[in-house]
Amino acid sequence: MSKSTRGNGRGGTLVLKRGGDSLRRKAQKLGGERIGVVAVDVAKERVSAMVTDFFGNVLVPPENFPVTAAGLALLEQRIVAAGREHALKHIVIGLEQTGRLHEPVRRVLQQRWEVTLIHPLVTHHLRQGISPSVKTDGIDMDALFRAVAGCYGSPVRTLPVACERWRAVHRVREQIVDERTALKLRMHERLHAVLPGFATQFENLWSSPTAMAILAGFDGPDGIRRLGEQGLKRWLRERGAVCTLAKAAALLAWAGNAVPPAAAATTEAAILQADLKHLAMLNQRIETYERQSLEFLVQTPFVLLLGVLGISNVLGSGLGAEAGPMSFYPTARNLSGRAGLYPRRYQSDQTDLQGPMAQGEPFLRDVLLKIGRCLTWPRGAFSAWGESRRAAGLCEKQIAAAMANRFCGIAHAMLLRGQTFKHPAAREPVSILGKLLNVAADLGIDGVAATALAMEAATRIPLQSRPLEISELNSGAWKNASRPRELGASPGTTRQISQTTVPAILAWLQKAENNHDIAHTTDFRSP
Repeated sequence: MSKSTRGNGRGGTLVLKRGGDSLRRKAQKLGGERIGVVAVDVAKERVSAMVTDFFGNVLVPPENFPVTAAGLALLEQRIVAAGREHALKHIVIGLEQTGRLHEPVRRVLQQRWEVTLIHPLVTHHLRQGISPSVKTDGIDMDALFRAVAGCYGSPVRTLPVACERWRAVHRVREQIVDERTALKLRMHERLHAVLPGFATQFENLWSSPTAMAILAGFDGPDGIRRLGEQGLKRWLRERGAVCTLAKAAALLAWAGNAVPPAAAATTEAAILQADLKHLAMLNQRIETYERQSLEFLVQTPFVLLLGVLGISNVLGSGLGAEAGPMSFYPTARNLSGRAGLYPRRYQSDQTDLQGPMAQGEPFLRDVLLKIGRCLTWPRGAFSAWGESRRAAGLCEKQIAAAMANRFCGIAHAMLLRGQTFKHPAAREPVSILGKLLNVAADLGIDGVAATALAMEAATRIPLQSRPLEISELNSGAWKNASRPRELGASPGTTRQISQTTVPAILAWLQKAENNHDIAHTTDFRSP
């Protein structure tokens, strides 16, 4: 399911939640007539702004400014002039969130004044009482003022630049993965027209070089039948695909019993071959973004999540990119609340109903629910916990949401304290560096780059967890030959990592001067 379509309900409880009463306290201290509220409504080409005091008295009527450097400079001058003319001691900007359109305005105004972000649904709700069927810029700005004065906005939290880049890389990877999934579904439909029943011959069709070579070379089963076992094996070997005689025999048996292809099989095959090139391009882009995400991951405490069975580099990186620094969340409930991992509630007199999950930040909720599912699968850290909930009659979505909520508390404690995973109800942790080296091999990262990544990650591993890492690297147990791969790792890459990266990491871990915990004060080092 696409991230943008999750939680279609409006979730008024979430968007109308008060962010704090600091502005009211300032109004009590300084006087409401000395507090300036600037309501800013942003469109594609223009910005509408109105200046009032805390009581709603209009000091500067609504005025439009172009979204240009000169236009925003003029807006700043108007605000400064209004503050000087009316002796305003404190000015707050109420800025409505409009996708990314508000970001240039926010960056400019935030340099001089306090900016409060207003969710569009807040202005929608607040204008209903006075204008349920009419929407104008003036009505929107009045609703923006009431949102700021009522403390319904949220403060701006400036992310480190590296974190913003990390988030952009993660989100574009998610978009490409969704595009690849849709492409594979279309290709499956086309495949049934060209080679009926061929997909059943492979456990994982899209990761098999044999399957890809046949899809690119034939427009029906007749060509495969004519080659014979030895001919098919030789034909595949010439195209870099290894095929055993048993597999060749199975493919010929399928071709002999296959139903005739569709009348337009030749055209469908040509389209399918073009789709295969597109699929290869998408795979390469995903691999590139996963390499970049891995570089961000090892620079943060989120790399410690690799020690949890069921959390991959993609999920750990996704959580780090979407959540941002864990210091942003005073408690774990702040993290799960931002994701909307709690049920809606309707209570009136004796009626008290629990509804579906509330609306939250869709990308963060998506990655947390994926983590919840993976942790409760048979090979996850909390597989026994998941089985007990299935036995109690809970559906998979309820189990994933409950596990995601539980995991928020675990991750919050781990990352703020710099500790590795340990939980009495979970399976034993695994080697962080071992999993990292497996991922590096999967992504074709050479020994030098893998060493740099592992060194960065090693500085995050606390002292008490290093014996596990040393034992795993010494024994060679980190090499996971059964690990499923989309594109397949090169044996040469794994061998290079074994010969260069592993000795270097072991030497670093065993040095006496490195046998102490290293405290990192921020989630990202200085860029």
